Amino acid sequence: MQTTRTREGVVPLTSGILRKVANMKSLRIYHQLLLVISTMMILFAGVTYYLVQKSTDAVRDERFEMLRTQVETGISLLDYYHKKEVSGQLSRKDAQAAAFDELSHVKFEPSGYLFGLDYNVVQIFHPSPVNIGKDMSAQLDKRGTPFTKELVERGKAGGGRTIYYWSKPGQADDVLFEKAGYSKAFQPWGIVVGTGVYMDDLNETITAMVWKVVGFSVLAGLVAMAAAFL
Repeated sequence: MQTTRTREGVVPLTSGILRKVANMKSLRIYHQLLLVISTMMILFAGVTYYLVQKSTDAVRDERFEMLRTQVETGISLLDYYHKKEVSGQLSRKDAQAAAFDELSHVKFEPSGYLFGLDYNVVQIFHPSPVNIGKDMSAQLDKRGTPFTKELVERGKAGGGRTIYYWSKPGQADDVLFEKAGYSKAFQPWGIVVGTGVYMDDLNETITAMVWKVVGFSVLAGLVAMAAAFL
């Protein structure tokens, strides 16, 4: 039998070879295990991202659905007075005056309201009378987007969402806040009814949710790696 001399004495040569083979097998198993865990973590991260995105979309959709419902309330009120016009109970001028006055006083908690624009982007009603009768087509948000014009275009198209950025009462003017708007047209009178709401509270909720999911994902990955190599 072949032998080799080491500090420990004479050791069979085949024993050393077997030890090397065992070490190589262990290394391959380590690499394979590392590859499996890495693949699982990538897949888990992808699934997590998908679920977070779906949850985020669902939360935002819920907010826009609230806005849509508010706008539909305004459309229903316009329809109520339009029927009075059609029936001859009120002239168009009187029916519109009554409807616009009532809509300008509609409030939604905590600070929501309705506004109206005609198809030429002229403001028809609003809780603040400052811009009534003015052409608002050139009005830009804090990022330079003609959001009022977009509100009218989406309203005429059957109803839709508009995202724009504005300052917030009580906050510095140079701090921008995302606002979500929804608008829809009342065709008989050529009026677009719209409303909007700040999204910062919702964005904070979404951010907190994302960090919780990320933290859980990292912890799960570390636990999986620890369990695999113990």
